[in-house]
Amino acid sequence: MIIGIGVDLAEVARFQRMLRRPRHVLAQAFSPVELELCRTAEEPAAQLAAAFVVKEAVFKALGCGWLDSDIFWLDVELLTPLSSIQPGIRLRGAAAEMLQVRGGTRVVGALCRRDGLILGQIMLLGGGLGRRRSSHWPLAGTRTATKDVGPGSGSQTPALEGGGGLSGLSGCMGGRRDE
Repeated sequence: MIIGIGVDLAEVARFQRMLRRPRHVLAQAFSPVELELCRTAEEPAAQLAAAFVVKEAVFKALGCGWLDSDIFWLDVELLTPLSSIQPGIRLRGAAAEMLQVRGGTRVVGALCRRDGLILGQIMLLGGGLGRRRSSHWPLAGTRTATKDVGPGSGSQTPALEGGGGLSGLSGCMGGRRDE
């Protein structure tokens, strides 16, 4: 069952300018994993744009914005390079809790790149979908782990990781993944 769908589009040029900001400023919105992927990427601005698009699309799929919810930018994380066929996405903290409250168990998505733009689509799934493999929806499994909410808090919340899976969409926009 589809719990939510979110789509976002970003211009890579905007993130080229963002890369000039101090690392501590970027660390407020992007995780160490995302910043390392950006640092080692062939095109860092495109990788940073992909991470941002995933975050925005997840917020939309959850039906909220980052201003009107308890979700932090770091609660949504892109774990794989833009070139990956199936993006790995991790939700934690308030994002993971919100997904579970809505009955969701999986996060799948696709990223496409063309003409200086990054397009991301996220689907939040729950219920019975995905228990059975289908040639129409080749969904990857979701792994669940537990992460501490805060240092010394003793409180724990699920951290959900999803591998892409909308492989029919992975080459969208004319079947090309590059500009």
